[in-house]
Amino acid sequence: MESSESLLTAIVPVSQMSQKMGNLRSWLINSERYPLSVIIVHDMKDDLTGGELRLLIEEVGNPKLCFLEGKFDGPGGARNHGLEFANTTWVTFWDSDDVPRLSEIFSIIRSLDNQCTEVLIGSYSRVRNGEKSPVCLEEFGDRFIGIGYRPGIWRFIFRTELVKNLKFPILSMGEDQVFLLTTKFWTMNIQYSTRVIYDYYENNPESLT
Repeated sequence: MESSESLLTAIVPVSQMSQKMGNLRSWLINSERYPLSVIIVHDMKDDLTGGELRLLIEEVGNPKLCFLEGKFDGPGGARNHGLEFANTTWVTFWDSDDVPRLSEIFSIIRSLDNQCTEVLIGSYSRVRNGEKSPVCLEEFGDRFIGIGYRPGIWRFIFRTELVKNLKFPILSMGEDQVFLLTTKFWTMNIQYSTRVIYDYYENNPESLT
């Protein structure tokens, strides 16, 4: 994976997503325009998803896209494996059925007003039945309370060096929240953004949560 020109690595676990890769394709097809390395980690649980992923990756044709495959017992194990290959300044963890807003993300990274920033936390949009509802950091009047109610690891972008040696637990759900607690992100130098950086799709029957 070519990452020398990338600022950010996105680790994306994929499992049992046959015929459901529309959202993944929608942003991967444009990913080469940005200083972004993508690590797709296929957690093998069916006979169709792997082949469809290979076809999608061939279509995208991005040399900064890495495809890993194995049996990882859930998204936590898949993310742990992907994290071993992340070597950019920043790293983030996205879900395969959502859509990150790449232009917003890199606009924020490039305009950092504090070079000591260790974690970026953005706002996101909830998508239900085609309707998008922004969820801002001040939704509950206090940023930390808002993050506590709606943590969403996909709204976090970490300095890779700070999380490189941490591990997601092998759980069927909630592994991302345990990981966030493990990072102790609240002790880090945080930069918040009210800009929407991620579209989170709700009512997905395949979602573990």
